[in-house]
Amino acid sequence: SILFPPRPPPPPPPQSWPSWPPPRHAHQLSPGTVVFHDWRGQRQNPRLGLAPAAAVMTRVVSVPAWGEVATLDCGSKSLACEAGNPAGYILGRPLWRAMACSEEHLPCDVGRALAAPRRGDVVFVIPEHACPTVNLADEMIVKAGGEVMGVFEIEGRGRELLVDGGEDL
Repeated sequence: SILFPPRPPPPPPPQSWPSWPPPRHAHQLSPGTVVFHDWRGQRQNPRLGLAPAAAVMTRVVSVPAWGEVATLDCGSKSLACEAGNPAGYILGRPLWRAMACSEEHLPCDVGRALAAPRRGDVVFVIPEHACPTVNLADEMIVKAGGEVMGVFEIEGRGRELLVDGGEDL
């Protein structure tokens, strides 16, 4: 007969993190609101002196003949519809009011805006809640003073980041 050495015992099951209580000096960070700020944070904390840094570039895809509603090609697949209505604020268009979004579209009440929107116009929407928007994007385009500074990968999307306070966990 052939003798085989005994099998080693199986390794213990992996510890899932976060454990409770969390390790000392460990924090979870979200790549959305904490890093980029958003419209809800702006309204709730106006004295912070921060400006929302995440925006969704979108286009006007439809303007009915009566012209009081413009439809943008962004919806719950790019904005956080769980944040309620409005899902965002249209940058530079203070008279426009975002309405309830569908998966792909965001209708906006443009009322009697000074400059009527036209199909194809590019607009930027500041999300009400930036976390889902950032989590859906692979890259971000960074602009400063109207100039593109670069395109960067969003490394924290889709997962949690563990920040160590300088000690081994």
